[in-house]
Amino acid sequence: MLLSAFVDQGPILPPRRPAHLRRFPTPARVTRFLRRWMRGTAEVTLRYPVDAVLPTNRHQYPGPVSPTPDLLRPHPGDATTIQRPSAGVGPLFHRVYWIDIADAEMSPEALVDLLLADVNLAAPDALGRFEDVDGTGSKNLEVGDEVVVRLPGPWDAPVRVVDRTPTSFRLVTLRGHIEAGEIAFRARRTDAGHLRFEVESWARSSSHLLHVLYDVLNLAREMQLLMWARMCRAVVDLTGGTAVEDVQVVTERGEWPPVR
Repeated sequence: MLLSAFVDQGPILPPRRPAHLRRFPTPARVTRFLRRWMRGTAEVTLRYPVDAVLPTNRHQYPGPVSPTPDLLRPHPGDATTIQRPSAGVGPLFHRVYWIDIADAEMSPEALVDLLLADVNLAAPDALGRFEDVDGTGSKNLEVGDEVVVRLPGPWDAPVRVVDRTPTSFRLVTLRGHIEAGEIAFRARRTDAGHLRFEVESWARSSSHLLHVLYDVLNLAREMQLLMWARMCRAVVDLTGGTAVEDVQVVTERGEWPPVR
């Protein structure tokens, strides 16, 4: 009875991803999976003592500070494969990572165009590589496209592009993702004239196990922070500018459903 009540509040493990995003586990794919897992685990283990003190301007709040968007609104594509926060477990986390870049050699629009052309130019390969269903690097992303972010662990992160403006694009999580929510990538000019790159997410864990790893033990949350902080620093190099200061990180922990 206790187990039934536990399961009724959400899945124990992440759900299976949609059939069209699954791949048959051939020996070559299993080998690539194990190589990525070992490489990612080794990189996190060896670099964490350094990386953990770099993204340093961390701001954490026990409750919501920013207004929450409508996370149940319609999105392009098959609605049945979207993994919304209502299907998740635990609190709703709002996280923002950003970095300001001086003397950037490109505009906000040019930066977003470059990332959509090949997001793996900035994504940290060992921690999160964007691939299409065939296992090749995803390029020239458009609204409606679906990709899988390969992570160094037993689960990956399928997503769909659901919005695109000249200076931003947004992804929603699909079934099988380790989270349930959405994430946006933006570029803009600050009042000081710097180029700001920003990653913003609203999400809950997709299962009880991931809730423990993310919210209770804080392991998955730290790996997530390292991934997006590394992407922010890679964007600095892509633009040819210099970071005004290191990555800023804001974390807000709210309840689900959010209080309106």
